[in-house]
Amino acid sequence: MLKLPLKIEGLLVRLRPLKTSDAEDIYKNVKDKIVSQYLSQVPYPYPKHLALKYIKTTQRNRRLSRSLTLGIVPCGINRVVGLISLMNINKQNQEAFLGYWLGYKYWNQGYMSEAVNLMLNFGFVNLKLHRVSANTFEENKISQRILKRAGFKIEGKAINKICRFNKWHSEIQFGLLDSDYFKNEKYYRV
Repeated sequence: MLKLPLKIEGLLVRLRPLKTSDAEDIYKNVKDKIVSQYLSQVPYPYPKHLALKYIKTTQRNRRLSRSLTLGIVPCGINRVVGLISLMNINKQNQEAFLGYWLGYKYWNQGYMSEAVNLMLNFGFVNLKLHRVSANTFEENKISQRILKRAGFKIEGKAINKICRFNKWHSEIQFGLLDSDYFKNEKYYRV
C-alpha cells in the first residue's frame, strides 16, 4: 500500500484520500461537459453511480500500489472539487503518469497549479520517482500552462490520437525528471 502523510497541504488546497462520502461532490463537479471535454477516460454524460465505483477502484489501486488518487479540497471548503492522480506507478523504472481534473467553478483560482506541485513533491520526495509523464489535449492550453509552470517539458505530439465528442484530438505529451524538478525554483517544499 502507498503510505501517505496525515495530510498533504499547501496554502490553497489540501490533498486527501477519497472517501465514499465524496461520491456526490465528484459527480457534481465532473458531470459538467466543459470539465469532461478534455478527459478521454471519463464518460459524458457522467452517470452518478460511477462516482462511488470510481472511489472504490482508486482505494483498491492504492492498496495494490498501482496508483494514488487524491481529492483536491480547497482550504475553507470541506468538499472535494477535483481529483489528482499518480497512475501506472512503476517501481522498477521509478515512473508514474499524472492526471487531474477540477470542477469548472474552481478554475483560475490557483488550485490546480498548487495541487500539481503538491503531488509532484510527494511523488519525487516520498515515492522516489525518477520521471513523471502527463498528456493534454492540444486544445487544452490551460492544462499545458500548468504543466509547463511545474517544470514539465513537451516531449512529443500524437496526431489525432483521441476521439472525443465525435472529433479527433491530438495529444501533447509531457515529461518531468526528478533532477529537473528539484532544480526548478518553483519546487514545492512541503
